[in-house]
Amino acid sequence: MKIRNLRVFLAVAEELHFRRAAERLGMAQPLVSRDVHDLEAELGVALFSRTNKWVKLTPAGAELMKDAAKILDLEEKAERNVRMIHAHAGERIRIGYVGSLMHSILPAILARISAEIPGLSIELRELFTGEQVRELLGKRLDLGFVRSWIRKPGLSFSPLVEESFVVILPEQWAVVERGEAFWKRLEERPFVSFAESCATELNDRVFSICARSGFVPRNLYAVDTYEAIVGLVGSGLCWSIVPAISPGVFRSLGRGIEAVELEEKASLGIARETAGGSHVSGRIVALAREVAADYLECAEPQNSSGLSSKK
Repeated sequence: MKIRNLRVFLAVAEELHFRRAAERLGMAQPLVSRDVHDLEAELGVALFSRTNKWVKLTPAGAELMKDAAKILDLEEKAERNVRMIHAHAGERIRIGYVGSLMHSILPAILARISAEIPGLSIELRELFTGEQVRELLGKRLDLGFVRSWIRKPGLSFSPLVEESFVVILPEQWAVVERGEAFWKRLEERPFVSFAESCATELNDRVFSICARSGFVPRNLYAVDTYEAIVGLVGSGLCWSIVPAISPGVFRSLGRGIEAVELEEKASLGIARETAGGSHVSGRIVALAREVAADYLECAEPQNSSGLSSKK
């Protein structure tokens, strides 16, 4: 079967009128009739019952109509993908991201990019927000998944989701208290944070939460990755406060970690150059927004305590 004949058949099947189908296709009506006749002759079945007054699909025609729509969709997708691969062959985009995002929506965003922009090469770098801002301004990154508390001239910020700050602690500690008693139990326990050289702004937010709760944590460990914090807490050595889109992310890591959501939040989004960005960068921002919207819509409700620090 020829794609052309299927396209003509589908137009007639949807219009149930040869003249209207011809107008829709921009063809002469005799050519439409000929293509339908050729398809019927090839298949050896009548696809339409027709008189001078009406056109109806036969049972065989109705069945072919469903399959023809699928075939034409696949043909259009294949053509689009081939053209896109050719357009982006050899093209590379450099993307920075904060570590927490790899455990939530970033994999879904990357999968969507690969599906929608085949042929595009992606270079990923895990960097804190401040580091990404420097790399973006130095034109060593094209896009950055950052937290919004850093704003710089020359960069635009497109919000995606909100992250809550979350207290994470070993399940084996069995801290069931909440409110002031919760913070009192944690005050003398070892604490892990990001190294000051890596995440000054993030640490400022974290230690501000502790200060409002009336204490300075026993900061025995300082590390440079999100995974290192999660690993140390999961091993039972210490506790921490980190950003996370959902407390459930720690359950999915299977680390034996209890997560308590706080009221403090930070917006997470995409930063890029205000001027001079590529078309593909804009396309990625649009795709990321779509994925984030789907993620938030499908996210399971959290049984969060809504724990707050003292004011």
